[in-house]
Amino acid sequence: MPFFSQPVPPDEDLPAFWALPAAEVLAKLHTRETGLSEAEAATIRHTVGPNLLKPTSQTSDAGLFLRQFNSPISLLLIGAAVLSFFLRDVTDALIILGIILVSGALGFWQERGASHAMRELLAVVVAPRRSAGDILADLRGRMDPLFLPRRVLCVDALPRNELGKLPRQALLALLNQ
Repeated sequence: MPFFSQPVPPDEDLPAFWALPAAEVLAKLHTRETGLSEAEAATIRHTVGPNLLKPTSQTSDAGLFLRQFNSPISLLLIGAAVLSFFLRDVTDALIILGIILVSGALGFWQERGASHAMRELLAVVVAPRRSAGDILADLRGRMDPLFLPRRVLCVDALPRNELGKLPRQALLALLNQ
């Protein structure tokens, strides 16, 4: 029987597992301190596939902006603005809508910046006698593809100041070469 086909029964009680001896917890969970062997991991990968995040689809700017308004508080405020319009209190309705739009614009700006930063992951590497392709090939075997740098920049040395720190302006100048 493969190692991973022994799940913990759902009705098994494991109260205060942090207070139990490690050997008892491992026995109850049908596991061991060393984790899976290479053969067990290969069997699981073959059975259920690799343990990778699925790439996300790109959301348009319009979709990203509209997504800012589907939180419960935004929907409640939109409902309050509509109700204010029906009650002929236009001033309150416009104030509420203005607050919602400013909040949505700020959320859109932050989320868009974060998504652009993820797409522009960059590695600056000091690795004499190694190419960017070799470095990326090594990284592919060690990390999830989601976190792989989109660009690898090989340099002879990092632009450190007299204190050994990387000044932001010097690093930006290096990246803009």
